[in-house]
Amino acid sequence: MRATGNFADLIELARAGKIRWDDQIETDAAADPFSPHALPPVGVHVPTREELRTIRNHRALIVFDSLLAATFLILSLYCGATGDPGGIRIILFLSIFSFALFGLPLFYIPKKRRFLERARLQGVFRPVPRISPGDRQFVDELSRRPVLTIALIVAIVATFVVTFFGGDERFSRIVLAWGASRDPIDAGQWWRLVAPMFLHFNAVHLFLNSMALYSLGRMIENIFGRFRFFLIFFIGGIAGFLASATFNESGRYSIGASGAVFALIGACLGFGWKHRNVLPPIMRNQFLGQMLIWIGINVALGLSLPIIDNYCHLGGLFAGIVFVLPLSPTPRIVEILQEEHLSKEGGAG
Repeated sequence: MRATGNFADLIELARAGKIRWDDQIETDAAADPFSPHALPPVGVHVPTREELRTIRNHRALIVFDSLLAATFLILSLYCGATGDPGGIRIILFLSIFSFALFGLPLFYIPKKRRFLERARLQGVFRPVPRISPGDRQFVDELSRRPVLTIALIVAIVATFVVTFFGGDERFSRIVLAWGASRDPIDAGQWWRLVAPMFLHFNAVHLFLNSMALYSLGRMIENIFGRFRFFLIFFIGGIAGFLASATFNESGRYSIGASGAVFALIGACLGFGWKHRNVLPPIMRNQFLGQMLIWIGINVALGLSLPIIDNYCHLGGLFAGIVFVLPLSPTPRIVEILQEEHLSKEGGAG
């Protein structure tokens, strides 16, 4: 957009966020266009929209971290009162894991807030850079409600409630009857490769897997469609339990949706690598860099905590990558990526 007019009026437009960073502006006093980044100090003390968004995010994160810290404190006190040192070790590692995800941003957000405030007081307007229409379409497609993912989470939560309804003794019998283990699977009890995906050891185990399933499932379900998402989830879970039964010692039982979740991580990696040249820049790191960080953190936790089944995780991860590489996304995603590829070729030409 090219904006012309009185200098004071243009400053008001920029302050209101109606002039973007790449708009060309001409004033009555100067013929040459300039960027609103170069606007002189105007003494404006009203926070910009980006500042307000940063303030809200900071407050929400503080509330979330406080609730999370209180939960871990209560759990650690309970484990200490019941004499469960193993539980305390698990909570300690979960606390470190949660701090890496939700605590470190508390140091970054105030720094960004101070930067935005200094920029505003200097008359520098730095709105969030715009993304192309193709990028926006891709993000919107991935934001659609994941019906099947939500249904799986509901089924997993319902199973958890039912299995724990009768107490620890009943839960132990259920694990022995349905959990994935080498000897029963070798004896032909193949249902143990599927049923354990819906069983979880405790509320923390359930929460972490459900949170990861929703975050990853929403992307994979919207990229590949419900049926192929269904296949990725269950094939990855089965592959994870097969790896667990193959490489773990006899007599160990494995339960949880972690293998299937790691298959979704593998699906994100496979999709991101295959389409890395046409993925929107804002999403490329999410499909590649962030997935690798997640894998590294979980493998490190698995090596530190014997209760975590790394073989199950790695089996699901490998299955997800292999299964997804030959697949094509839904026609809508293909169309958006092709448009993005053509726009990049046009820009390069």
